Amino acid sequence: MLPVAIVQADTHTVVVEVPLLAVEPPAKDRIYLQTEQKSYVQASRFVGADQPDSIGQHAVFVVSDAIRKTPVEGKICFVFTKTGERKCLDTDKAGQAAINFSQADIVAVDATAAGYQPYAGNLLVESLKGASTKQIIQLQRELTLLTVWAGKAEQGTLLGKGVRIPLKKVTGARGGVWFSTYQAEPGSYTLVVKRQGQIRSEEIGVRSGLTVLYTDPLKATAELGVRTAETGIKPNGAPPVSRPALVLPDSIPMLYFEQGSYQLRADSQEVLKQVAQYLKTHPHYRLQVTGHTDNVGNERLNENLSEYRAAVAFTFLTRQGIPEEKLNKAGEGSRNPISPNDTEANKALNRRVALKLITNQ
Repeated sequence: MLPVAIVQADTHTVVVEVPLLAVEPPAKDRIYLQTEQKSYVQASRFVGADQPDSIGQHAVFVVSDAIRKTPVEGKICFVFTKTGERKCLDTDKAGQAAINFSQADIVAVDATAAGYQPYAGNLLVESLKGASTKQIIQLQRELTLLTVWAGKAEQGTLLGKGVRIPLKKVTGARGGVWFSTYQAEPGSYTLVVKRQGQIRSEEIGVRSGLTVLYTDPLKATAELGVRTAETGIKPNGAPPVSRPALVLPDSIPMLYFEQGSYQLRADSQEVLKQVAQYLKTHPHYRLQVTGHTDNVGNERLNENLSEYRAAVAFTFLTRQGIPEEKLNKAGEGSRNPISPNDTEANKALNRRVALKLITNQ
């Protein structure tokens, strides 16, 4: 059973991507799912095979997230066929637990961790005489799926606390496309959808099971807000910047942003309102809007972030009545700093949007 949460009811077919894990066939000295167990009788290899071997086998079990491939802290329990004994071990921060098998046996292995589906496997212990083995157990998170219908949008992204999850485009019905992911955990996120240079941002909730959302990327929000860093860095407050009086056309103040955010600050909105008024009374000018970031994090993510910063200023100006054809926008990532990225104060100066008036040719 898969719980379903649908935001805005719709009767069309829903398209979603579901993760599947490959199943390993049964083999000696290698863990496999109990559902794959075939009829097997372990042969006695020597007289007194039920007695402990003098050396045995040393086995290390590693529990990891099946999708992220990151270690998982949980519990592994072993049930020995020959003795009926049950032994449980906690994994460490690296997801590891070690055990020594003293004799050939068929051992049931159960692995559990908070927020994950339980794992039930078997292990045919055959290699003794001092053998060492490494067993990998992949745990699947409790299934959380998000699918978004967004018309003919080109790009979808999910932003959360310290995470940025690109949404995968999948073929769907309704003459448009769906964006889907199974990598999100239940919680609150900002959904960002991009189409034809316009960006729509909205706060959404993702629940366990399947969350279905319908959104219109052509209805761009006037002010896009993200309170968490795409680079995974905890947002830091940018220092207050004193604003000189707006003197156009040669000295338009920069628009500054918090770390990892593209939310317009109140002082930036005031600057944009004055710029909009100037453009209305001086029609021979166009405006170049260029977004920038500091050098923290992945440059590809920074480039996207700089584009979002430019887009939010662009959209704000259009809401002030400035035609789109009078505006150009671009994102430069961290390629063109105006200050060294050596201190937080200097980095704050690089998290900006620059506005430049251009005379129409």
